[in-house]
Amino acid sequence: LVSQDIAKITDNEFANNTIDKILFQNELDTEEKQFAEKNAYKIIDALEQVKICDPAIGSGAFPMGMLLEIFNTQVYLQELKGFKKDVSDADIKKHIIEESIYGVDIDPGAVDISRLRFWLSLVVDEPVPQPLPNLDFKIVCANTLIPLGNIEELDLNDKAGKAVKELEKLRHEFFNVSSENKLKLERQFKKIQTDLLSLRELATKSNYDIYTKLYEFNPFEDNSCSWFDAEWMFGIKNGFDIVIGNPPYGAKLSKTEKDLFKKTYSDVHMRTPDTFNYFISKSFKILKENGVLSFI
Repeated sequence: LVSQDIAKITDNEFANNTIDKILFQNELDTEEKQFAEKNAYKIIDALEQVKICDPAIGSGAFPMGMLLEIFNTQVYLQELKGFKKDVSDADIKKHIIEESIYGVDIDPGAVDISRLRFWLSLVVDEPVPQPLPNLDFKIVCANTLIPLGNIEELDLNDKAGKAVKELEKLRHEFFNVSSENKLKLERQFKKIQTDLLSLRELATKSNYDIYTKLYEFNPFEDNSCSWFDAEWMFGIKNGFDIVIGNPPYGAKLSKTEKDLFKKTYSDVHMRTPDTFNYFISKSFKILKENGVLSFI
């Protein structure tokens, strides 16, 4: 994946093999070390831009593994360049979580456990206890398989456009906001939701339903949202670089869900499709072109 992002330096087999060794923490020979030193910052920059999602995050094991892989690779390359860290390991991990890690689960308990797992990964590396980041917009409780739908562009008037920009700013600020200001941002979020809800009276029938759905999403409560949309929940517009995880197998589906999934996931051609088939289809829908899907 990194080689896709830094194609200018990976137009030969040697470069690709060296990057693989770096990512897998294998020993480098002299020539490979020279390559790594020369391109260290380009590789680190590519890693800082990667977007990873687990659409059925459960306890968070797979995104946690990705967090550690990115962390270890960045530290290795920084040490190779002789760069002395002026931030703690916890700060590096916190930055990776903020920029790269996303997750969804329909089970509120799984979301709580996953968030706790990431908090603990920071606590163990803090020399002195520090405020923990807010993960409400990083790991959300929602039904991954049910889409929000598409809002017609004509309905995105000035008020809607302003609300979307405010939401993007709020998501960024909320990650590190202090406990004293957290409630203030939560209220701002609800105001944005209310502003969007008010637009439905002037919307088309299809958009009316979508504006109503938007109001349902509340990342601060332990309730599962009936839909999932990466752009509205995470601000991810162009897809993820990596989708990873262990999708649910054999989950019971109602007749309504079966009918909806048959229509939504028309690429699943099976007489009795399993839920994991739908998760695979959904994952390709939220992946970037040439992105990586890895399920067990």
